Amino acid sequence: MPSSFFNTLAFRPAVPAAEDPNVDNSTATSTADVASAAIATRKRALRRRAQSVAPHPNSHIPIVIDSRGDLLVQVGEERLVRTFQVSAGTLARHSGVFDAMLYGGFTESKPDNAAQTWKITLPDDDPDWMEQLFILMHGKYQSWIFRTHSGPRVIELEHIYDFLVVVDKYDCIALVAPWAQFWCAWFDKVPAHTPTATSLYYLAWIYYQLGQTARYEHVVTELIYSVHPEATFKSPEVLPPFLNEIICNTRTEVTIQLLDTARFFIRQLTHEEKVIKDQFRTQRRDKDGQIHEDHACADRILGTLISVLAQHRLWPIPAAADVVKVSPQSVYAAFEAVVAAARGDHSQCVDCGADREFYGSGGGGGGDGGGQDPSQGWFAVVLKCRDSWKYTASEAEYAFMFAQKERMGSQAAKDKPLPGAAKTTTASAKKN
Repeated sequence: MPSSFFNTLAFRPAVPAAEDPNVDNSTATSTADVASAAIATRKRALRRRAQSVAPHPNSHIPIVIDSRGDLLVQVGEERLVRTFQVSAGTLARHSGVFDAMLYGGFTESKPDNAAQTWKITLPDDDPDWMEQLFILMHGKYQSWIFRTHSGPRVIELEHIYDFLVVVDKYDCIALVAPWAQFWCAWFDKVPAHTPTATSLYYLAWIYYQLGQTARYEHVVTELIYSVHPEATFKSPEVLPPFLNEIICNTRTEVTIQLLDTARFFIRQLTHEEKVIKDQFRTQRRDKDGQIHEDHACADRILGTLISVLAQHRLWPIPAAADVVKVSPQSVYAAFEAVVAAARGDHSQCVDCGADREFYGSGGGGGGDGGGQDPSQGWFAVVLKCRDSWKYTASEAEYAFMFAQKERMGSQAAKDKPLPGAAKTTTASAKKN
């Protein structure tokens, strides 16, 4: 007796969000483990939804997608069940998964008995989004929820996300190619208007599926920099492979580098060694015109740095084990506050080593200091790194997104880097 298709074919992997308390990612050491965890997460989410809705009064009556369809597909379980009349050949033409399922000799294949109804069950899928997939496969554009023939319409990120989950599961990304350009143009506006952690995760999945490498890298950069590791928010159930691990590991690496920079600043400002002490020495003129040397400016910068770090809960500087609780954005915010608060008045400085080293100013000639080149100051260089650094997709991520664009062909959306990458202020991304 032939086995079920679902017992022999693993779906392409998708990763459940680490924030889901029902998922233990510590055991997900392989792609297969992660894919299985994702499928289990989807099942639980669908079951919770099924338990929260009233049963459809006509759930036993098939929804006709194709009046000449030879296949009945029952989707969902419990109270969230619907049956669709579709064309098996149409499903197979658009989806290699359905092709293997329906014509690969499995139990889901057409019965040998012509009098027997051909029916399959998909209990783990969402009936709403499977209906939209069937509508698109059969070319029923007038009934498709994402139709754009009547002009631009408001698109819910969550809806596109949910739809692309089933598109990915049944491997038919080419179906959405004609709409990819419009979607991407619309989504480019999202970070500026609704930069929540949830929306960024939705965008990461959407751009990953649509083969938008530059856009994907921009969104992941935002997730690394701007979403606090201890933030609570509605986390999507399916994500690109190992995305949360990538975000966590990269965020930790960046934060450690920034905190090491803070330690370096503090070591320099304590001027314990003679060379460093001379480097940060300030020459100032008193009211009698006499020039004196001291370290008052360096001491002021040091005090401000420690005070600001404490205000941002970064003092004492966290140990390596606690860095996972810190976001790069919070460290940068501290540095920016130091730049704003510690500059001080250098009108009496003839030559100020501290001002020159940290702010790129000469501190000479009275006033605000001569020979200023703020771009060369240490603080400026550090802050500039924030604006220039961005996440780069891994080889596996790039290969997948390239393949997705190839599947969509000439209608694939043109990829482009978003303006202001890694600059978007996403304070609201810390909570939903």
